[in-house]
Amino acid sequence: MNAKRSALLMVCAVTVYSFSQRMSVVPFYDLFIREYGISYAQAGGLLSAFFVGYALFMLPAGVLADRLESRNVLVAGLAVMGVSSTVFAMVNDYTLSMAMRFLVGIGMALIHPPAVRILAANFDRRMLGVAIGLREAALGMGFLTATSLFPFLAKRYDPFRILLILGLLWIPIAAGFLLARPSGRSIDAGGRTPRGLDVSVLVRKNVLLLAGASFFGLFSVNGFIGWFPAYLEKALGMEKTAAGVIVGANTIAMIALSLFSGRISDRIGRRNTMAAGSGVLSVVLVLLLSGSVVPAATLSSLAGASTGLGMPALVAMGADIAGVKNAGTVTGLVTAVGQFASAIAGSFLGWLVDVSGAFSLMWASMLASLAVQALFLFSLRERSDSSEARIG
Repeated sequence: MNAKRSALLMVCAVTVYSFSQRMSVVPFYDLFIREYGISYAQAGGLLSAFFVGYALFMLPAGVLADRLESRNVLVAGLAVMGVSSTVFAMVNDYTLSMAMRFLVGIGMALIHPPAVRILAANFDRRMLGVAIGLREAALGMGFLTATSLFPFLAKRYDPFRILLILGLLWIPIAAGFLLARPSGRSIDAGGRTPRGLDVSVLVRKNVLLLAGASFFGLFSVNGFIGWFPAYLEKALGMEKTAAGVIVGANTIAMIALSLFSGRISDRIGRRNTMAAGSGVLSVVLVLLLSGSVVPAATLSSLAGASTGLGMPALVAMGADIAGVKNAGTVTGLVTAVGQFASAIAGSFLGWLVDVSGAFSLMWASMLASLAVQALFLFSLRERSDSSEARIG
């Protein structure tokens, strides 16, 4: 297997694992509410704690990925994620569980920017969108594992045992990654490996606009992913396994569109692809607000398609703007901003449900957020080429 394929394969494997960790608490909100005696908002706090750790450490992780060997930073992230999630599965205290989910988020932060940099260093712009699209499909597989497979397994096995096994899986995955040795180094025109950090890249207009688009977009995207299962169970009265099947349709659609998003964004542009994805999610939210009779599985699939269309374009545009040298840093900044929005969404949207007893305010707030995102998107300028050389 050549270096490019090896890099892509291992990045995808790590992505499946890390994103199943990210969403692992979502199918078990009702369990945590019973075990800890907490509210929906507090249950959402377990997801928010992850996003806070993720967001706070994303930019430092991006800088580390640009200055050190990306592979080593990523493996360190796997270790932090695996150990803290193992402890999470073994404790029965809400406060300590929140702390462990915060650490899982830090581990995720140390994984994401190095993974994007490894892809940016191994693929030129013509193929980068495709590679990131495949990684986003792997992301969808992680979501599918957590939101559909875990509820099915929980009918036969203790959910905390499932989470314990998930935590321990970091060990073989890290070993495989180290054996494959995918590189995240970039090579400049003189054949050197750049190590310096260009701080000015963080205040470029396009970077700030992309960060704004990330904030308002991910508030809605991750808000929907985090709370749609609860809506299916509480508002529609579905059993957990049935809700898992519906959520699985979301993830399958996300995976399917992710496979083509890179080619689509190469044809119509990263910005337009992101806008198309947000437009589809807006239609879903309008239908939910109107009480439409459209089947939940259809709405779930459309929402998944919107994520699969827009998210790879967001990540690819960050790499386009930054170039290989600063790909980790810009990815860290843009993702950090988006994850702060996700952290806000986790608890804020749960609070809206606690206050109103319904989900309509939740859908309306997501729709408003996407409207603001559109203002940032249409101020962005595309980067049409990349002059930086990459490793072969």
